[in-house]
Amino acid sequence: MEDLETRCGRELDAILGVYESLGFPREVVTQWSLPASDVADLWRIASATGARRVLEVGSFVGTSAFLMARALPEATVHSVDPNLPLEVEFEAMGSAERSADLGRRTLDIARESAQRLGLAERVRFHEGGFAVGATFALNDIAIPVIGPDLCAREGPFDLAFVDGLHFEDAVVADLGLALRALAPGGVVAMHDAIGYWGSHVRRAVHRVLERDPGLCFTHAPYADLYRGIGTLAQKGRATPPLGERAEACHRDSRALAEHLARLIRSTFPGARFAGHDELAASIATNCGGAREAAAPLVAIALDAVDPIEPSAQAGALARTLDGADAAVLGFSPPGEDRAAGAWARPLASRVAELDALGFDAHDLIYPFLEPYTHPYGGPTALERRTSFAMDAIVAVKRSGALARAIAGAPLSPAVARGLSDMRLQLLYGTRSFANMRAARETMQSAYDGLRTQHDALEAEHRRQAEIVAHWSAWRVHLGRHHFWRRPRVVQ
Repeated sequence: MEDLETRCGRELDAILGVYESLGFPREVVTQWSLPASDVADLWRIASATGARRVLEVGSFVGTSAFLMARALPEATVHSVDPNLPLEVEFEAMGSAERSADLGRRTLDIARESAQRLGLAERVRFHEGGFAVGATFALNDIAIPVIGPDLCAREGPFDLAFVDGLHFEDAVVADLGLALRALAPGGVVAMHDAIGYWGSHVRRAVHRVLERDPGLCFTHAPYADLYRGIGTLAQKGRATPPLGERAEACHRDSRALAEHLARLIRSTFPGARFAGHDELAASIATNCGGAREAAAPLVAIALDAVDPIEPSAQAGALARTLDGADAAVLGFSPPGEDRAAGAWARPLASRVAELDALGFDAHDLIYPFLEPYTHPYGGPTALERRTSFAMDAIVAVKRSGALARAIAGAPLSPAVARGLSDMRLQLLYGTRSFANMRAARETMQSAYDGLRTQHDALEAEHRRQAEIVAHWSAWRVHLGRHHFWRRPRVVQ
């Protein structure tokens, strides 16, 4: 039976073949249409929704709209795009491949392609901006905003795919309008949730999550560098156990506990510790465990909030901090599959929640662990492979016994936004570097193997040549002295 990857590859080839028949080689189209690495994910997401009404923001020449229509045979797809000439789009984006008629407009190509694919009745293209009138290519031309009218006329939608202007404010506006136009149980997918354009899109998603804690954000692991589609939905996903996620991130969660214990012991000498989960209990043990009751209390909770329902999070955080003068709290940035809790929130939200409870959030843990997780680190390093607990912080009660233990200024929500974004982009770059290093090591190993084979063959060749030379010499010698030479006749 044909697997999904194979089928999606075949579907994409069929669509790209139509563009080629219109004079647009796939090298031209694939510069800015949905990349092949994301086709299976979009197909899987669309199929799972069973959507009958689909919204797309950012058509380009229609590739992703056609894929969703093929994945959902009963669906009607409404796709919105400014409809600029390819020349304008490619000039703005610095495209290298330009071997086509670039004077044609994107939606003209899309509509003609829809006719040839037999999708003209189910894929409808609308010219204009969705929630904003700005474009990446032209800032001085007003593009009419048609999204509100389109949503009112054709919505609600079961699925929306947002792949429009990748500037933070534009993505916030597009996501907001798309979410309001969703049917109950609907899903919003967006492109470039991670990757080269990930910073803009993810910052926008975090702003949306700060306003609406009832949304679950999910995207592929950062190690899967070329899978950039994320989703926002009201329904949460399963969260793997803490230990499993810790091992997936650092390979050795015991080493992680020991490093964190060293930080806590040096930051809060003389304090007693209360752990709330397995890894936290290990840290508390490494710190010396509970001490005399008179000592200040440091609570340790690395997974107390992120996996639970949004409505229960405030109470869970308050209970974790009850009676504590300080706390080590393990939060993960929202989104990464198999790393973050289903209902993880942006760090800025956590800072605001702690402030409301009378606690200051301090950025101590990430800087302490950074030398151990650096890609150039030595054999004792903790290799960081996911975003698990990347937003871990130390919270200190402003009126508690440990209020003066930390000299640095506490985090504000604004600073937290920048920190989280920078770290996630660094994680993406680190995984890119790790992949390149692994590829280089694989190539070097293959080269070394080929070199060893070459040296062995060369040695064998020399040995065979020596044998041939040896026997050739003996044959000549025997021939001279026993067959070719005749006794000299003395006259």
